[in-house]
Amino acid sequence: MPTQSLRTALHFALLLAVLAAPSLACLSGTAPPETSLEEAFAATEAAFNLSMTQAAIGAIQTARAAPTPTSPSPGAHSPEIISLDFPASIPASGAYFHGSIKFVDAGLDVNLVSIETLEGSFASGSWDPTSTTSWTGVIGVAPFDSRCTSPQSVRARVILKDATGSASAHADFMFTCQ
Repeated sequence: MPTQSLRTALHFALLLAVLAAPSLACLSGTAPPETSLEEAFAATEAAFNLSMTQAAIGAIQTARAAPTPTSPSPGAHSPEIISLDFPASIPASGAYFHGSIKFVDAGLDVNLVSIETLEGSFASGSWDPTSTTSWTGVIGVAPFDSRCTSPQSVRARVILKDATGSASAHADFMFTCQ
């Protein structure tokens, strides 16, 4: 938006153009000498508005060309993983072991936990932790169980999502099956 002094200068330039338009039109042979001040003013104003419109369209096109995130970035409205608790080593006996994901969620609406295996043959999966999450204020703890049936090293990634579709930043954890 132009400042007051810029607006004043633009108005002054517009006035000069309007006053000069009849004589310029006569000299150039593009308009008959009887062009009125109102007609010259209207033509000058139309040219000025066209210029402003073109500048606005350029600004919109530049804004549309800017990269946009494909998903909401972690922040105040996204869940945030505080810690993951799972044993560093478990037996490869097939017995289940307990883990937990501690997180902050201002909306208290985390409804999806996803665990993706990055290394090893650990079972990836997703579930709704709504009924098993315990809350203390905006701090939630979602429990999970897992097991191994063969010796290996496992690296897995956890992501939380809430009811609005906002996702947490991922958190990785590792353990070995012996």
